[in-house]
Amino acid sequence: MLPTSHSLLDRLHTKADPAAWRRLTDLYTPLILGWLRKNGIRPDDAEDVSQEVLAVVVRRLPEFEHNQRAGAFRAWLRTICVNCCRDFWKARRLRPAAVGGSDFGSYLAQVADPEHPLSREWDREHDLH
Repeated sequence: MLPTSHSLLDRLHTKADPAAWRRLTDLYTPLILGWLRKNGIRPDDAEDVSQEVLAVVVRRLPEFEHNQRAGAFRAWLRTICVNCCRDFWKARRLRPAAVGGSDFGSYLAQVADPEHPLSREWDREHDLH
């Protein structure tokens, strides 16, 4: 797994740094959009949900404490994505069928579990990106 740069996280965590935020959004927006679309969110809705994900990152980053494990930021971001997806579907009172016919809430729980293969797919996509 390729870790997110500690220097980038430090710049984002300690001060307002427009270049650092631009770098974060440049790196992660395409990944977030791809993940959202892959998981059943239409492209026009994915744009909105990705903005919500990034808004949560902006609000919550001061609370993020890196545990020095590779993938800590990625896992934190994945949790935010999962929660934003839940909020999206809940707001629309929709319950899309997940791949394999399972309940979508269960599917999102699997993605949130760092040991589940779906979560590992997130990590693989992150590394490829």
